[in-house]
Amino acid sequence: MADIGFIGVGNMGAPMVANLLKAGHSVTAYDMVAAARDRAKEGGASVADSAADAARSGEVVITMLPAGEHTRAVYLGDGRVLAAARPGTLLIDCSTIDVDTAREVHKAAADAGFEMLDAPVSGGVAGADAATLTFMAGGSEAAFARAEPILAVMGKAIVHAGPAGNGQAAKMCNNMILGVSMIAVSEAFMLAERLGLDAQKLFDISSKSSGQCWSLTSYCPVPGPVPASPANRGYAAGFTAAMMLKDLRLAEQAANATGAATPLGAQAAGERPNDGWEERRARLAEAVGRHMIRYVDGFFPFFIERGEGSYVTDDSGRKILDFTSGQMCATLGHNHPAVVAAVERSGRRAMHLFSWMLAPEVVELCAGLAALLPPELQKVMLLNTGSESNEAALRMARVTTGRFEVVALTNSYHGLTAGAGSHTYAKPRQGYGPGIPGAMVVPAPNCYRCPIRHCTDRCDMTCLEVGFELVDAQSVGSLAAFIVEPIISAGGVIVPPPGYFPRLKEMCRARGMLLILDEAQTGLGRLGANFAFEQDGAVPDFLTLSKTLGGGLPLAATVTGAEIEEDCHAKGFMHLTSHVSDPLPAAVGLAVIEVLANEGLAERATRLGKRLEAGLNDLMQRYEAIGDVRGRGLMWGVEIVRDRASRTPDHALGDRIARRCLELGLNMNIVAAANAASVWRIAPPLTVSEDEIDSGLTILDQGIRECLETPGGGT
Repeated sequence: MADIGFIGVGNMGAPMVANLLKAGHSVTAYDMVAAARDRAKEGGASVADSAADAARSGEVVITMLPAGEHTRAVYLGDGRVLAAARPGTLLIDCSTIDVDTAREVHKAAADAGFEMLDAPVSGGVAGADAATLTFMAGGSEAAFARAEPILAVMGKAIVHAGPAGNGQAAKMCNNMILGVSMIAVSEAFMLAERLGLDAQKLFDISSKSSGQCWSLTSYCPVPGPVPASPANRGYAAGFTAAMMLKDLRLAEQAANATGAATPLGAQAAGERPNDGWEERRARLAEAVGRHMIRYVDGFFPFFIERGEGSYVTDDSGRKILDFTSGQMCATLGHNHPAVVAAVERSGRRAMHLFSWMLAPEVVELCAGLAALLPPELQKVMLLNTGSESNEAALRMARVTTGRFEVVALTNSYHGLTAGAGSHTYAKPRQGYGPGIPGAMVVPAPNCYRCPIRHCTDRCDMTCLEVGFELVDAQSVGSLAAFIVEPIISAGGVIVPPPGYFPRLKEMCRARGMLLILDEAQTGLGRLGANFAFEQDGAVPDFLTLSKTLGGGLPLAATVTGAEIEEDCHAKGFMHLTSHVSDPLPAAVGLAVIEVLANEGLAERATRLGKRLEAGLNDLMQRYEAIGDVRGRGLMWGVEIVRDRASRTPDHALGDRIARRCLELGLNMNIVAAANAASVWRIAPPLTVSEDEIDSGLTILDQGIRECLETPGGGT
């Protein structure tokens, strides 16, 4: 008999543990839900205090978890199984997850010296209770041989599907068959009723003819023919519709990533539109023209129905690979389960409060951010947008220094509200009246296009020295702060050279200026570290966060040191807004930083960023129109030029290729204004898979090739 650590003892895991105990095995169980742990203990299992403790207890570790992010977190995150398990432990993951995550965890296990199987199950709760589950196992022959006697205690069919990840592949293909057939059987019974054919008669005929299938003979959707089916038990869920939908969507994600055409599977997964979408699109388009203020030069000619992971789905059912992470905000992917769960919990607790009241989530998020930051940055204010967080930092800088002049870089983007917008230079400034007094600018360190015509492909920071000479000449002696992005994103993905930020901070200190670092787009993993300043070697006086903090919801933070906060408070600083410290976005922010740590997203950005970089550089080798590829982690800029000698930006070609890629199913250019379309900004979610990276590169390759082969065409 074996000592088994079992992690995840919910609806499926609990009866599986019961059968292991019945067979004489020793089980130490863990689940995040206390009630599930209590039930396992009542059933005779020992209970661990953590997943790591459960892993230490067994020569076999079995996991049964809700989704891929949970599997990745349990095996690879803090307190992970791979760090806790004894040498020689056999790992069996029975969760139903995506193939990429399964193979990623397999590889990490192999690198750590463990044998592993991905072994998802079929049979539902009833099968788990009766020990009649089917296990579809992926992994080595040796791992399968070790696992088979353990799995046989819980199932009647143990099938080796092949190497790592093939268990998950088999599960999603099986459930696609099941989902499609369940819909077909249900619709056939509905049609029979309308035609006056008795349900029992249809069952008697179809169950003995070519229409026979499991969905008919075991899970018949109408009461009567099959006594054990849910239809005869008040439709009590065994395998819930939500679980089936999850599995079908995993299959659809895999189909999209591999280019497999699965229209029926997509229909079962709810990935295709209802009839009449063309008419609905026309009505909505007319309403856009009648009722919406055009805040950009033109909206896309379709409407988005849903987002999931790295994809959005339009109203025609077309899936679009989103290499912009929404507006650079959905760094966990669209509708990440942890974000959705946080919204649901907050919806049951409190979403908004009087600004003098604080919810626990607000304080916990402030403390959670502070735990990620150095001692110089321990005071946090939670707001809504990047503009807001920059406004707060600028106001505090003016209060604490008693000065008003602020310097920024050309090409920078810090928001469009009055204060932040006065220091934004990546968008047109004409027509909006005067900005805030004291706004000054120095040249951005663009190594590809030296702003002072001094360097080529390298920056010796002369632009910074010259820029400060101009600042000194213009200042009235009231320099308060310098606001800057670690990578100047909306202005062309300009990457400052090594040493730039320590030198900038030194020059600010010499003038009594404070340094405000705007990490709206670079913070929380995007560049391969929790924060870009950790890579750049200069801790700012203010850190502003927004896009990447909210997981797709409006959430921002202004962070500073205790000394500055104390001084501002003593001087009467106030920055009161309607939604400062709202609990709902704070709950989401907590989920975001937990997923960042548990799933190792910063490290993932580094690893997948190298894959993306290599693919973009390969395209540059093949296409003369690509003049430069630059970036870090999972933020990259691709500059399109007429020729590499002159480096003349080709705005028309850049825009045309971006439009063609969108037609082909890739959204990768969020800098849509004509004067900036020569630089694509590519920033997929940090949860993007290797297959999705490769799919995006393939579409980009096709888009470039077609537009170059047909000048002026391709759309």
